[in-house]
Amino acid sequence: MILPLTDLMTKVCTRCHIEKDISEFYRNKRNKSGRSPCCKICYRVYAKRYQAKDKYKESQKKYRSSEKGSEARRKWNRSEKQKEYHRIYDRKWRQTDKGRANIAKEAARRRELKRTPNRLTGTQWKEIKEFYNNQCVYCGKGNCVLEIDHYVPLSKGGTHIKDNVVPACHSCNSGKCDRHPLRLFR
Repeated sequence: MILPLTDLMTKVCTRCHIEKDISEFYRNKRNKSGRSPCCKICYRVYAKRYQAKDKYKESQKKYRSSEKGSEARRKWNRSEKQKEYHRIYDRKWRQTDKGRANIAKEAARRRELKRTPNRLTGTQWKEIKEFYNNQCVYCGKGNCVLEIDHYVPLSKGGTHIKDNVVPACHSCNSGKCDRHPLRLFR
């Protein structure tokens, strides 16, 4: 039996019972018609409710902590699709007011660093890392990439000189943010 062309171009949603254009339904190879039984709007409402349940959140947490979930995340982080997604997202973010303000703030910070008379040299940075046994000052982690951390933050009047710089791992450095280190351990 061959269906008329008009019947193929519309479909009735099983949830809202409204006849809609076929493009309003997600593709689904398992279904005879090649489309999902409910329309995109109804499916989104269903998915949002399902994802809000604690049972779903627990299963996602369990999956992410499993070996399979960790490997899937690593694979996604290395994929070109993910990199392209972030390129587009970053480009859009830079066009917002917050993005422009952040860019201006970073530019001002770089200008201020260039104006500092006693700048930190590469040899001084190596000496500082050796002094601290190539370990993070805050947590003691040693087998990681160490970043320059300003003991007194630049935004709080600190300088970019040898006496104000310590090695820190990424998590400690980003966690410290622009706070004084003594405030971290209270």
